[in-house]
Amino acid sequence: MNLETLLYKIRKGEGSFWRKVKGILHFAIFFDFPAPRFVFRPIYELLVIWRFLGHIIVEKVLYVPVFKSRCNQSGRGLSLPNGIPWIEGHLKIKIGNNVQIDKNTFGSGHTLGNPTLMIGDRTHLGYGLTISVGNSVKIGNDCLISGGCFIADNDGHPIDPHRRIRKEPVNEQEIDPVVIEDNVWIGTGTVILKGVTIGEGSVVAANSLVTRSIPPYSIAMGVPAKIIKSGIDKI
Repeated sequence: MNLETLLYKIRKGEGSFWRKVKGILHFAIFFDFPAPRFVFRPIYELLVIWRFLGHIIVEKVLYVPVFKSRCNQSGRGLSLPNGIPWIEGHLKIKIGNNVQIDKNTFGSGHTLGNPTLMIGDRTHLGYGLTISVGNSVKIGNDCLISGGCFIADNDGHPIDPHRRIRKEPVNEQEIDPVVIEDNVWIGTGTVILKGVTIGEGSVVAANSLVTRSIPPYSIAMGVPAKIIKSGIDKI
């Protein structure tokens, strides 16, 4: 009798034997172990402390030094609360001070040349952010890039189907740098395509598609993104 047949007989519970087995398993699954507070609350507190301290130790002793060894330039106060970002290709990475990079933030260099990702001071890159760099992506100081965003200064693959079949990298004509200036907030799930500059102090609403540059101190949203308010520094 294989495992699937055994589980089927227990779930069906035909016959006195299988009904007893089902009853025993049901009791074991839903049995409540006594949990006196004076015994288990200290254990809970110890587990919380261990989880907190253990995470900090792993981050500072393992994640941060390992990631810094991959960077071409890295400042002080780097935070990697969810692990080491995955990096593809020969991407150059320059990071300022007090930067936080959440898990699954990707940097991809899929082109020939020297693709460079620059991240300014006190900037936060959210969980699940993907950055594809063919030449240059520059993110300024005090920026908030939310989770699930995609930023690319290139088309990803050549437009010519024959070049795609040959798995060639994109060429210079298919690359145009992306610049995100200081104190910019990018909402969750936003896509920023090549050649875009997002001006200082601007806000891009969640799930927007940015195909054109956005002037400083503006609010943009939509697919494609359009300016809905300017001069937000005066609000």
